[in-house]
Amino acid sequence: MRAFVPARADLAATLRLATPVVLVQVGMMAMGVVDTAFVGRVSEHALAAVGLGGMWSWGSMTFGLGALFAVGPLLAQAHGAGDGPAFGRALRRGLVLVVAHSALAIALQMLCEPVLLASGQHPEVAAGAAAYVWRTIPGTLPFYVFAVLREALQATHRVRPIVVVIVAANLLNVLVDYALVWGRLGLPAMGADGAAWATTISRAAMCVGIVAAAWPVLGRELRDWSRAAFAWPPLVRISVIGAPIGGQMLLEFTGFAAMMVLMGRLGVTEVAAHQVTILLAASAFMVPLGVSQAAGVLVGNAVGRSDAPGARRAAGAGTAVGVGFMCVTAVLFRAA
Repeated sequence: MRAFVPARADLAATLRLATPVVLVQVGMMAMGVVDTAFVGRVSEHALAAVGLGGMWSWGSMTFGLGALFAVGPLLAQAHGAGDGPAFGRALRRGLVLVVAHSALAIALQMLCEPVLLASGQHPEVAAGAAAYVWRTIPGTLPFYVFAVLREALQATHRVRPIVVVIVAANLLNVLVDYALVWGRLGLPAMGADGAAWATTISRAAMCVGIVAAAWPVLGRELRDWSRAAFAWPPLVRISVIGAPIGGQMLLEFTGFAAMMVLMGRLGVTEVAAHQVTILLAASAFMVPLGVSQAAGVLVGNAVGRSDAPGARRAAGAGTAVGVGFMCVTAVLFRAA
């Protein structure tokens, strides 16, 4: 265990990379918080619809997002080893897998209303949630593309452009929520549907922004496509690595989703209140998730340069920072 004890330099490196990564994670969650704040002033039914619809939309993408996390360490290892061709192959294969995971997520999103009705949700809320989900479907593929290109930039320690993109997307989300949820700037008030369109537009903007940010650095890798990107054995290997990550994230999310469904069986007010509460818990969870991604990059870089002791210390530093933050969060939540 002593081999995993990080030095001060390891902790500093983890914090230096984790801080912007965490900002991105929190920024992604902030969109849901903003949607809730706007829709909460419309009606309980609208807030409940956004809560259940957002749960289903996000849940349908959770497995894919987790599975695509497997691409990050491969990119980090290739970067650490200075192997540009391997980096490009991993990036392109990640984008190929994006298409497959998008298709799976969209298929699941289409099942929203019948499953919610079968679970005993209020028919009006189930219909509103389904309408919300259908309007977020066009943002699924762009969101996955953003996730993979973000992993590529993080692997090369270029995180500032990602922060800029996520901040801009959040500002756009606020503007579109203001215009479409409440009916401002000469546009009709759409309530929960407006929040769904705000999410879709923001995700599309994130994709465009990350492509623009990555192109100067990764343009060659994004242009240089060949049959190797579609080779089945490497795609299967990445999927085998990513499936347990996606499964673990899906199981975690299922616990939150089950509570949301149970609240929905109690009533509209209960599920609306639960939506507010669970966003606070989920926002706190984004911090250790971001720290884990940063630690994965540092471990991958160390593995790539054949630095086994450095990889162990980086893993220890990530664990210390993540656990330490959640201990503080637990105390704050208990005190509040």
